[in-house]
Amino acid sequence: MYGKFISVAYAAYEKFVPDQVRKLFSPFVHSRDSLALFVNYILIGITGEAILFVLFWALLGFGVNRVLALGISYTVAVSAQFVLNKYCNFRAFDRTVVQQARTYVVITAIVYAVSIPIIEITVRFLHLGAMVGLLFTVPICLPIGYLGNRYLTFGPGILGRIRERFNHMFSFLRGKLHGMSFGSLIFLEFEGFTQWLIGNLPGAVGFTVRYILYKLMFRGLKGFCWVQPRVTFVHSNRLNVGKNFGCNSGSYINAIGGVSFGDYVLIGSNVTISSGTHPIDGELPPVFARRAIPSPICVEDDVWIGAGAVILPGVTLRKGSVIGANAVVTHDTEEYSVNIGAPARKIRSRHSSQPSA
Repeated sequence: MYGKFISVAYAAYEKFVPDQVRKLFSPFVHSRDSLALFVNYILIGITGEAILFVLFWALLGFGVNRVLALGISYTVAVSAQFVLNKYCNFRAFDRTVVQQARTYVVITAIVYAVSIPIIEITVRFLHLGAMVGLLFTVPICLPIGYLGNRYLTFGPGILGRIRERFNHMFSFLRGKLHGMSFGSLIFLEFEGFTQWLIGNLPGAVGFTVRYILYKLMFRGLKGFCWVQPRVTFVHSNRLNVGKNFGCNSGSYINAIGGVSFGDYVLIGSNVTISSGTHPIDGELPPVFARRAIPSPICVEDDVWIGAGAVILPGVTLRKGSVIGANAVVTHDTEEYSVNIGAPARKIRSRHSSQPSA
């Protein structure tokens, strides 16, 4: 019955009320549900305020402390509004009793917290009665109640909104982390935290501390490594490193697909070596939401990678290779070759100073 009344009232509102008036009330009445809420709030709000004032006045007359009297009055008044809503409102909006109860608890807590200081200021500093103070709360608490109902009654509620956000975030993470064990996640957290902790230690102390850490973290480390500050290793438990490994500041090495370095490998600053790639075919899901495809990288003995170079997944840098600064290596190199450019190409052999034809 109530739903039919609201439907007829909204149809009449759209048909007979002038556009200028509808525009004035558009923040409050812009759909059937919003009209129902508006009418419902006015009628039930007036009833609740009447109960609030009468009960508060009666309790003060019996000598009850005004803070306690206010709490009791709000509880009774809001409970009455809740019961009225239960029979006038919930069925029209598909709201369960529990959902609406949560909404009313939140609203009641807010208006009660706002009302107490207003009444206390009115009594203590303005030297007016508590009833006057309660009257002062009306223009503040009524909008709070309306907005609370407006944004919580017709939506999933506070907990529902939080749950939606977390479900969206966790569904994204489930797709990204599918197939990854709990132990791997713990290791990644440990890896990131410890590198942040010791990554900027300078000098011989820094080299030594990082060597001890990497000896524990790497899949294999044959000898002392000379790793400068601000080098980032990811999935370092899939990284094999030979003797006399050197890496300069700012480089990023992701061994998600497995990376192996031979002996006497030297890496310049700001080099990127990543053994995983994202599939890009098709529109959905978004690239960022797709799992990385592992593809191992092998760097053999006596390789020098210049500053700013990028080594793409699946590449093997043969023994003695030199990679020029800012080169992008997309395919395997030849032994003792010198490679530059993007994509990288061989320009000569280390056995000859003559450029390749």
